[in-house]
Amino acid sequence: MSFPLWYIEKKLGHDLPKGIIHVGANEGQEFEAYQAANPDIVLWIEAIPTVYEKLCSRISADKSHYAVQHCCSDVNGDEVTFNIANLGGLASSMLPLGESIKQSYPGISYVNSFKILTRTLDSILEESFAGEQFDLLVMDTQGAELKVLQGAHQLLKRVRYVYAEVSEYPLYDGGCTYEQIDSLLKLYGFKLKNLAMNGKNWGDALYAK
Repeated sequence: MSFPLWYIEKKLGHDLPKGIIHVGANEGQEFEAYQAANPDIVLWIEAIPTVYEKLCSRISADKSHYAVQHCCSDVNGDEVTFNIANLGGLASSMLPLGESIKQSYPGISYVNSFKILTRTLDSILEESFAGEQFDLLVMDTQGAELKVLQGAHQLLKRVRYVYAEVSEYPLYDGGCTYEQIDSLLKLYGFKLKNLAMNGKNWGDALYAK
């Protein structure tokens, strides 16, 4: 079971989420873990076309799992350069690599890029998933987590849990910090339940209402 689901059930004593959104899905590495939780619906969002194809192949046998190819941000229709890293899509971002990540992880580099129009989470849900109930939002968007949240105003009113990669300082140029994410989520009634940081000042945070 993935960490946020385990923590929600075992530590918080809550029922497992019935609807999950995973932004920055990559190839759907959490697919089996989400399946084990038996949710009603899982929505995977991935920006990179070739990685998205692998994601679709992985989840195709489960009709409760859906994948869409979008780059989530705070506005619709903003053309951005999405940078592809040399790790099979991992560490890829709509933001340039910052000096801190270059120093901490010198093996990471961008090897390709493509243009893509941004979408807000709210617009994606309204267009294709209206009426579906989502409880958990998972984000692994390499510094763009705040932008994703700023485009999810309606969703944040309804969702019960948010699990996000966070850092004490921006790892990507124009990226967000843990403090910024924390401040925004508090406006929607979320409280920090678990924060696990590594020795390089980034990690994962779980919030709940």
